[in-house]
Amino acid sequence: MFSSADDLLELAKKKAVRGDYLDALGLIRRVIACDPDNTDAYVQLVQYLICMDCPEEALRQTSKFIARFGEFHPSSLYMLATYYYAIDEYAAVLDIYDIIYARDPEAVYTDAELDILSEIMAGCEYALGFDSEDEDPEQGENAPEPDAIQDISDFERQRIFTRVGKFLDSKQYDEIIAILEPYLRRNPNDYALRNFLLTSFLFAKEFDAGAEYLRSLKPGSLQTIQDHCLAALIYQNAGMEEAAENECNTLLTLDATEINDHIKVYTVLASFDSHKDDLIRISKQYYETNPYSKEIIHCYARSLILNGEFAAAGKLYDRILRINPDDFAAPCYKKVCADEKPMSPDSLAIGYDLPVFETITRISAVCKYVNAVLEGGYCLTDDDINEIHELLSWAVTIPDEHWFVMLLSCARRKKEAFQDVFQYVLKSPRISDGVKEITLTSLHLDDGSTVSDPNDLEANGNNNIVFRGGRALYVAVTTKPILPKEQLPAVLKRFMTSLEDCIDEATELDEAIKTNALKIGAEFTSCAADTGITMNDAQRRAMIAAVMCIAEASQVTESGEVPLFNKYCELFGISERRMTNALDRLRVFSSFTDELLSLKHSILFGDRS
Repeated sequence: MFSSADDLLELAKKKAVRGDYLDALGLIRRVIACDPDNTDAYVQLVQYLICMDCPEEALRQTSKFIARFGEFHPSSLYMLATYYYAIDEYAAVLDIYDIIYARDPEAVYTDAELDILSEIMAGCEYALGFDSEDEDPEQGENAPEPDAIQDISDFERQRIFTRVGKFLDSKQYDEIIAILEPYLRRNPNDYALRNFLLTSFLFAKEFDAGAEYLRSLKPGSLQTIQDHCLAALIYQNAGMEEAAENECNTLLTLDATEINDHIKVYTVLASFDSHKDDLIRISKQYYETNPYSKEIIHCYARSLILNGEFAAAGKLYDRILRINPDDFAAPCYKKVCADEKPMSPDSLAIGYDLPVFETITRISAVCKYVNAVLEGGYCLTDDDINEIHELLSWAVTIPDEHWFVMLLSCARRKKEAFQDVFQYVLKSPRISDGVKEITLTSLHLDDGSTVSDPNDLEANGNNNIVFRGGRALYVAVTTKPILPKEQLPAVLKRFMTSLEDCIDEATELDEAIKTNALKIGAEFTSCAADTGITMNDAQRRAMIAAVMCIAEASQVTESGEVPLFNKYCELFGISERRMTNALDRLRVFSSFTDELLSLKHSILFGDRS
């Protein structure tokens, strides 16, 4: 029997040295349960999770620590630095160092932590190309000399990359095919762009054209696991079973070393009945290589479930819960294993997500809470808070960020209960900038503040560290007045002029809607004035559509009319994706967030709810 937390932490260290990470995690969590203020336990926990190659879990634990102790606590900054280093975000690591020394150069770290910090710092500088005697990578003696002129082909390729990127944003895969196919016939060895082309054939459902392109390639042209995965799926959907099987057999011979490659291979083989027997074998092989990856553990467990080996699968989900006791999906799959009912492959997600039936249940729960809150007068109970916390934690793991944004209308009422989730969102590279901005505003909604981004340590108001564009920015939240149009940057001045013209031409609109639109536009431009925002013609049109949509939504009631989202997409000739991005931008600004979130979702989005 150990009498102190120090004894337990020391035992955890000994177990970790022997590779018994799961036992070590269990001991540390015992310490935290008994002594939630033990900062050393959190640091140790995060270190072991990183050693286990579980960076996402490490960030979740770091976020919990930040919620309790603040993000500028020395241990918070230390854990963030180690996390960003683990995921190769070196510039963000150096940003964290700048914050450490700018805020508290006397911060006390243990000798072991200082050694790790020094090691990380040196590794980042090396990775980023810093000369050891000169912090500027462009000025050191060993800096490479710039090329006098680029080859013309480089310019063409960059231009194509830019064009392809724009069409990817709007999911215009036919346009990508039209651009890339002739280019790649001239440049067949451009593997990166070929990947875009094959992906576009698949998502555009141009299977026959994709198969024809693949057959035109020289033997041995496909180089990567991604190439062969895409080829297998294209051939399969084109009805070319023999060619698809050949690609699958090739995949089984390739040396997949990365977790993402393992998942790609498993996903492709799972769509072929002929390779059902291979799934257990390769997933077991991948599991033995990556014993702490919940994605890989799930692939192995899923294969066992489909093979009727429920008890063995259940033990694997127990393993996930030992890594993260708060995991949202493992309990659902444990129930599946306990029921021992035959499952169809379609009912079990290949990626680590909830089973389909549980996803539907959670979406219903999100809608229940949002509708209750928007009806007004609804007070959240402790049980509600616990369930919303679980829903938020799940929502940040799925590609559709829409559900997280919806839940913010509830979470804003008890912000203190969801601080760990908010901090995870702000720090994670997986979360979009738009959702980060919405979350940041929700954190500071009560003080009438708006978000600016001066990266200024001396800024007044509240501050947060936000991961954005590969950097860990020190974002200040300050109060800003409405600016006259004459004081706006040129890009926002053009926006306001275009909005005013649009309002003048909309003779059918009520004056209240017009007034509201001008108010929203003025607040948006004032808040964005110092952010360096850019807008091309299409983005400006989308922002005007979003402003008009929100302005009208505040004046209407449910009536069965065309949902405003669809109405304004059609009226301004913009895609749903562009309109959604524009609405997300607007949600950043607190002065009308309450008004926006009080709208019934069906009015804006119709059947999108």
